[in-house]
Amino acid sequence: MKKTGMLWLCLLIGSAAAAGAARAGEPGKSVTVLFQDALYQEQTAGDLDKAIELYQKVLDEAGQTEKLAAKATYQLGMCYLKKDDKAKAAEYFKTVVTKYGTQKDIASDARKQLEQVAPQAGPEGGVFAKLPEAVLVRLSALYGQLSAEAGEKGLFSNCHIHYVDTDMCRYSGGLGYFQNTLGTSIQQKVRLSGSGSNDLVYYDIAGRKMNTDTIKDESREGYYHVYWLPDEPLAPRQIFMYGWTSSHEGGKLQSPLGVNAYMLPMQNFFGEPVLETFFLVLPQGVTLKDASEDFTAKETAGDCTIYYWKKEVPEKTNHVVTATLSLLRDISPEELAKVVEKAVTTISTCTETDPKVKQSLDTLKGIKNDPVVMEISKYLDSETDTIRRSAIYVLWQGGFGDISQAGDKLIALCGHKENLTRGMAALALGQAKLPAAYDVLAKMTTDDPDGYARRCAAYALGLFGDSKALPVLQKALQDKDVMVKQNAQAAITMLTKAAEPEKPAKRTKPDKLRSEDLAAEGWQLWQARKLTEAEQKFEEAAAADPGNENAWQGLGWSQQNQGKTKNAEVSFKKCLEINPRNSAALNGLGWMAYNTEQKEEAVKYWEKAIKAQPGATAALNGLCTVAMKNEDYQKAIRYYKMWLKVEPDNQDAKAGLEKATQLLSEKKS
Repeated sequence: MKKTGMLWLCLLIGSAAAAGAARAGEPGKSVTVLFQDALYQEQTAGDLDKAIELYQKVLDEAGQTEKLAAKATYQLGMCYLKKDDKAKAAEYFKTVVTKYGTQKDIASDARKQLEQVAPQAGPEGGVFAKLPEAVLVRLSALYGQLSAEAGEKGLFSNCHIHYVDTDMCRYSGGLGYFQNTLGTSIQQKVRLSGSGSNDLVYYDIAGRKMNTDTIKDESREGYYHVYWLPDEPLAPRQIFMYGWTSSHEGGKLQSPLGVNAYMLPMQNFFGEPVLETFFLVLPQGVTLKDASEDFTAKETAGDCTIYYWKKEVPEKTNHVVTATLSLLRDISPEELAKVVEKAVTTISTCTETDPKVKQSLDTLKGIKNDPVVMEISKYLDSETDTIRRSAIYVLWQGGFGDISQAGDKLIALCGHKENLTRGMAALALGQAKLPAAYDVLAKMTTDDPDGYARRCAAYALGLFGDSKALPVLQKALQDKDVMVKQNAQAAITMLTKAAEPEKPAKRTKPDKLRSEDLAAEGWQLWQARKLTEAEQKFEEAAAADPGNENAWQGLGWSQQNQGKTKNAEVSFKKCLEINPRNSAALNGLGWMAYNTEQKEEAVKYWEKAIKAQPGATAALNGLCTVAMKNEDYQKAIRYYKMWLKVEPDNQDAKAGLEKATQLLSEKKS
């Protein structure tokens, strides 16, 4: 894909906007008050045009307050839906889904509306029709970050997306944008971009085909200009985001040697100096075996793995990265059982340096992760010590991406009568970084009667990667066993070194765009249950802008979900210092109080949460729970009805209301 324009501004697609809209709010009115005024005009006064005007002002004023911007965008969709303009409504609902995907509840509501008003929304074919929504949201956020980086360096930005399905068929496309840099609105045909291909199809953010023409450049061989006629005027400084795909279905990748190795060349000739990125998206069942260049980073989204190669490419350079892909085997349960049995039993007879150990582990590669982990975990129950330890070793050293399905059994084995079993289970859990294992590892480090188990647990805390283990490891430095002391020191070194990058550079003034971008990454990691990584991103976001309530809120939830209740309490309260009406932080403090048997305190927090946000269903759930336990059925009925007003189809709320009504009737009779 040829260049789509010099990024002389900081464009952040999917996580923030940099359109530079002027402030439009009424003097003295906060953006929250504006939002409430808009709600009143929409839902009480019934003046939809006035509501639309106010919601648009909220968007202009919201800045980096992503949740409020998402709410305003959603309500704009609802306003147009009430005006029976389904196409316009679909645009706003789609924007919520693609731009504010981290706002889980709002995005979920928007998806439901889209299913009703625009079930056909989404491109007719190509890569965007194949990719899960979570992947599209993440790719747009990454593209925004990379474009901003290119802008800072004075470079063009170019983005290609490649997706390979389990039939080894490839689908390609990319992302781009057009900005109206003129002082007047644009409605005439404009040059959108240039390309080395004449078979590309362009889609807007709502997934509709754009009105484009591809014209051959007579002076440049193999080069085409793409012109676009906007459907409606493009206001000055407005940014129009789009995606492009090949017009034909993806062809099947070839395996030159006839083995399980499929070649995927990713290439582009941009011409001028450019920051270029190749995104490779692979579903479960397909894995990256090798590449001609090391990838820059990888992450997961929507049950897919996203790899990307980012590179500053000089002028007049054909940039090529060739990836080698393999299909993961989806073998029958009978065959899987035989392969796993042979690997476990063979390793049980070997020393760790025996070549047969690696050979046995290699037989498990290329098989889908979840089935093989489940099959291996069966051997954790073995009464034969060598077999049981062999199964632990395979889970520990087998290179599996996720062994959480075996987590409960491994945690239980930390209490096994055999010291070798306890120690090896600790190492496997530490490497897997399973949050539920932390307390067991910490206790084993100081309390286990056996030195081998203690030293393994100490080292496992280092692998676990959470600095909250430092006091435990400091205590372990006083252990009478020299090996325990050494492993505790090694773990402390791991944790302190790992903590160094987490200290963000001091800034003289808040970096709001960077902060919100980091917070968006944090929510993506949080949704993927990568809680340690999420916590780090939220910490960086809070450091970049200490006034970002979204960052403190996310930090609180990532800490609470890891069991770091004291840290979470500090983060939630910091969030409330910025915005005392942040319902998510109030809800978090409510559940923390409830879990420590402080029910009255919990109720106070939850009541504040629903006062700030009547649709705070998690807080309503808590209030219903406490009311039912206190046998205050009238209050429970009131809260259940409030819950159902927000979520009419929630089965838990329906069942709770029915039960509370029944119990109240019985109590009266």
